[in-house]
Amino acid sequence: RDLHSFPTRRSSDLESQAFAQHSQGQKVATQLFQAVRQMADMNTWHNDISVNNILVDENLNVSDPRSSPTP
Repeated sequence: RDLHSFPTRRSSDLESQAFAQHSQGQKVATQLFQAVRQMADMNTWHNDISVNNILVDENLNVSDPRSSPTP
């Protein structure tokens, strides 16, 4: 294929996308850290923190699936 046929993105578009992804990751990580910190303050520990045990909704709000009501 001709290299000129590939769509290109301006570096500012890529930087904006990278910043948005970083901000989203930071929002989720902050919530997880706050939850772990709150549990530590209560002298309680979660023994299985993994991506399989964390729910993130469309607004990037985090919850533990065991604390969510079942349908």
